[in-house]
Amino acid sequence: MLPPCISPAVSVIVPVHDVAAHVGAAIASLRAQDMADFEAIVIDDGSTDGSGQLAEAAIGGDPRFRLIRQDNRGLSQARNAGLALARGAFIAFLDGDDRLAPQFLSRMLAAIKADGGPWVACAVADCWPDGRQSLHPAIHGVPMPEAARRWPLDDWQAVIAHYPSAWNKLYRRDLIGDARFAEGLWFEDHGFYLELAGRAGHLLHLPDPLYLQTRGRPGQITATDSERVFDQFAVLDDLQRQLSAPGGLPGGQAAFARLSARLLAERAPVLRDAGRRARWLAAARDYLDRHGLVFEAAQSPSLAHVLGGGLPVSVVLAVTDGVAPASLEALAEQDIAGLDIVLAGPGAAAAVQAVQAACPGRTVQAVPAPSDPWAAWAAGAMQAQGAGIALWRDGDGAEPIALRHWADALLGQAADLVVSAFRVPRDGGYRTGWADPAGLAGPLVPGQALPPARPGAQPFCPLLSAKLLAPAAARRMLAGAPALAAAAPLGEEAAMQHLARHIRRPVWVDFPGAQPGPRPLPAPRAVLAALDSPALAGAEPRRTALRALRMDLDLRPPGGRLRLALWLLAARIGLHRAGLARATGALDPAISARMRRLLGLGD
Repeated sequence: MLPPCISPAVSVIVPVHDVAAHVGAAIASLRAQDMADFEAIVIDDGSTDGSGQLAEAAIGGDPRFRLIRQDNRGLSQARNAGLALARGAFIAFLDGDDRLAPQFLSRMLAAIKADGGPWVACAVADCWPDGRQSLHPAIHGVPMPEAARRWPLDDWQAVIAHYPSAWNKLYRRDLIGDARFAEGLWFEDHGFYLELAGRAGHLLHLPDPLYLQTRGRPGQITATDSERVFDQFAVLDDLQRQLSAPGGLPGGQAAFARLSARLLAERAPVLRDAGRRARWLAAARDYLDRHGLVFEAAQSPSLAHVLGGGLPVSVVLAVTDGVAPASLEALAEQDIAGLDIVLAGPGAAAAVQAVQAACPGRTVQAVPAPSDPWAAWAAGAMQAQGAGIALWRDGDGAEPIALRHWADALLGQAADLVVSAFRVPRDGGYRTGWADPAGLAGPLVPGQALPPARPGAQPFCPLLSAKLLAPAAARRMLAGAPALAAAAPLGEEAAMQHLARHIRRPVWVDFPGAQPGPRPLPAPRAVLAALDSPALAGAEPRRTALRALRMDLDLRPPGGRLRLALWLLAARIGLHRAGLARATGALDPAISARMRRLLGLGD
C-alpha cells in the first residue's frame, strides 16, 4: 500500500458485488495498465458469491490496491465509499464486471492534462458472451469521431447526447468536489453526470474504445427484470428537477423530453415478466401524460407503437404438428414490448396452449390453414395485427433482440421490407442477407432506407425468415401463394423475384438476428425442374439455380458427409444435363470459386 503521505496521480474506484466470473479480469486489466502511478480502491459490497476473495487473490498483494469489505449497500454507496477514500488528483471508475484497455489511464491522463479541462471521456467496446465486440462512441446519434475533440456543454441537449456512465471517464477531483451518487435508487449515474456536466463547460472525447463493458451478464442492473425497474420514474423526477433548476443551462424542457424517451426505451427490452411489462407500460403512459410529454419515436419506434396502442410485429408461424422447440424458445425470448403470434396451419389450434404458456402476455392467434406453408402464411397474414409481418417455418427463430431491431428499422425508416443478416444453422457462419447487393440502385448502408432493386435484378437472399415485411407488401406477395407453392423448392426465390419488382424502400439490419432452422437438402433435379415455374418467368436460370443451391447448402443439417457428396454429384450432373454448367453470365458473390469447381462450372 502507498504510504499515507504519497498521493497517486489517479484513484480508480472499483465497486464489486457478485461478479465472481468477471472480477479477476477487471483487476487484471488494472494491474496491466501501462502507467503505474495510480491507486485502486476495491469495494466489496457484500458479495455472496466469493467475489471478495477472488478480488483479493487477483490483487496478489499489489500495494497499489486497497480492498474494503462492507455490507451490501448498493452501487451508489460503494462508489461514494471509494470517493471518501480516494487520494488522487484524478478519479476514475471501473465496474467490477468490466475491464480497461492497457492504455486507459495513460491516454486519458495525458489527454486531460493537455486539454486543461475538467474531464475526458472515451469510446466504449461492448463485449458480448459469444466473444463479439461492438464499438460505440458513447455519444448518442453520431458516428465514431475521427479524432479527439472538445464537445461544448452549453445547453442540456448537448449534455444528454453523451453517455452518463461514470466509468468511461477520467475526472479532475475538483470537478467532482462534494458531488456524490444518489443512494437507494438504481440508474444512479444520471444525476451524478448531470451535476458535473452542468458546470463543466465542455467534455473532451477520445474516439478510442479504452473501456471494455461486459454485456449480457445475468444480474446486470441495466438488464434485470425486477420491480426495481419502476425506480426509473423516481429517477426521471429527480432529473427533471436538475434540468429545470433556476440558473442552470438552457434547453432543459426539450432535453427532459428526449431523455425520458431514451431511458424508457432502454428499460422496455428488459421486461420479460408479462405482468410487470403490462404494469410498466401503463406506468410509462401515465408518466408521459402527467408530464405533458410525447414519446420521441426516434428513440424506439417499436416502443412508440406499443405506447400508442399498437403491436409492432406479427410472427406468422406455419404449424403442422406442434411447435418446434427452437421456434418456441425464440418467441419466448423476444424482448420487444409488443408481439402478435399467429399460428397458421392444421396444427395451429392444438399449439395455442403451449405457445401461450411459453409467451405469457403475448397475443396468440390460431388460424386454420392447409399444411403447405405458403397457404398457411397467406391465411395467417390476413389476421396479423402487427405493423410488420415475419414469416417463419416451424423450426425458424431469431435472436432475442431481433424483432425489436427489425421493427425499429421498419417503422423508423418508413420501410416496406427489412432484410436481416443471419447465421447459418450448420456452423454459425455469417450471411449478409443479400444475394447480390449490386442489384440495388444505390449503395448498401446498414440502418438506412435503401433504393429499390434495379430493373430486372433480384438482390435478396431467398430466405423469408430473415425478412420483416410491411403488411401490404406481405399480403401482396402472398396473394400469389398458389403459384409460389407450385414453384417449390424455389418458392422463396420466386417470392424474392416478386419483392424485387415491388419493394420500394428496403432497409438492411447487419446484425445477424435471424436464426433459420436447418432444412433437408432438396433433390437437385427438383430445384432444376422448378426453373420452369410461371412464378419464375424472366429469372435468369443459371444464376437462379446456383443461388438456390447455395441457400440449400447453407441450411442443410450438420453432418452427413456422404449424403452431401452424393447431393453435389447429383447437382453437377443436373446442371450439365440442363445446359447450365457451361452457360455464361454474372453470378452472385456467394458463388465461390470452390463451389464452381465442385459443380463443374465454367468461368
